[in-house]
Amino acid sequence: MKKSQASTSDSKEIIIDFLYDLPTNQTPENLGRMSNSLTTLKHEIQHLQDILIIQNSEIAKIEKKIHESKQENSIIKTKINKAKLHSKQQSKASLDYNFEESFNRKEKLNKNCQFYDEIKTHKPKQLSTTSVENEKRIDKLYRIMKKNNEEYTLLEKRLDVAEGLLGLKLR
Repeated sequence: MKKSQASTSDSKEIIIDFLYDLPTNQTPENLGRMSNSLTTLKHEIQHLQDILIIQNSEIAKIEKKIHESKQENSIIKTKINKAKLHSKQQSKASLDYNFEESFNRKEKLNKNCQFYDEIKTHKPKQLSTTSVENEKRIDKLYRIMKKNNEEYTLLEKRLDVAEGLLGLKLR
């Protein structure tokens, strides 16, 4: 049994027998089994690394889809805001129309009987149909945005599952 002295003030002895207890008389069969198990472990590690690479590429694809979905949602929100603004401007234009002035002008023309047939009158029904069309467009854009949000949530769930499987839970 070999012993070593530590260079501490109390100078205790430390036993280092564990270094000499390693078996050196391995049989060729045991060495062959260890070699086979090592190569099996290497193949398994390589297989797991390949799976990890594939899953990382899938995660990258999912993140790209999420990014594209976010961009599409922002474009849709912009379109919705533009449609709302346009609808507000049209409704404001219909409210700003001076009906008294129009009536006075018509009366004046009726009295003079000149060019009455050529005057274009204000058509509030046409404005309401365009505002209805704008509302339909807004509803359609909302449905598209809702669908994109559902796809986005689904992609986020898939990403969370993939990260959980990889043990990479980042969020």
